Amino acid sequence: DGRCRISITLLRKIVAEGNSINANLGNASVKMNRILSQAEVWFNEYKPLLASFRIVTSSENNSLSTPTACAVKMDAVNVALEKGSELSVDLEEAMQLKVLAEKSQKWFSRALAIAPKRSKRNARGKKKVNREKHSLGELLSLVQEASEVPIDISDDLERLQMQLTEVQSWRLQAQCELKSISAAFGKLQSERLAYYGAPDLHTDKVASDQKLAVLEPVDSNNQSPQQKVSKASEGLKVHRMIGNLVKSVHSIGIYTVEEGIAEML
Repeated sequence: DGRCRISITLLRKIVAEGNSINANLGNASVKMNRILSQAEVWFNEYKPLLASFRIVTSSENNSLSTPTACAVKMDAVNVALEKGSELSVDLEEAMQLKVLAEKSQKWFSRALAIAPKRSKRNARGKKKVNREKHSLGELLSLVQEASEVPIDISDDLERLQMQLTEVQSWRLQAQCELKSISAAFGKLQSERLAYYGAPDLHTDKVASDQKLAVLEPVDSNNQSPQQKVSKASEGLKVHRMIGNLVKSVHSIGIYTVEEGIAEML
């Protein structure tokens, strides 16, 4: 855009050299002094902020209160950048602050996508909103990268950690349910083998049962109630367990290995 990128130190030096010339430089000198004056106002106002990110040295910052970078809110940085953009030049210190802000904003955007802020309405009603699921690896990566973000991320990190806790809790529950389902499948298979025999005899057994059913009607009064119910109840139990597991998948916003297994059942 044709704007000059220059540090406050160099800008001061240029203006000082121009003012030392024993000649009338006219509008050029007036313009440079005005640019420096505007830059000084911005620099002095945000010097503590710049010092917190080590963009300026502690010796350059004579403020009594210098916040640490991890305590600086993104909103404060955005205000500083907005005012910096109103200067006639791209001040080097403002550009360095912009780089840090852009790096932090990328992390914030990813965190918001994985762990959205919960509105009070949804919190009261516990209504789940359908949205794209992210992997557990993405969630863990964000938590690990948090220490590298130079701006206060406490609220967003707390949401991510809550999300991680919920996912880990669900995974433990899902693993227990998968073991129960596996055991129920094993019991169901044993019952089927006991009744029909080995798989290669299954067809003959079914055909034989069908013939007997035609030739010799079964007297339902002579059948044990437990025998009539047990074969169907175990299958219904397995079906219900799988249904509950699949339903619980919708309560978490992160895709896990356990969810993949549940989808295949």
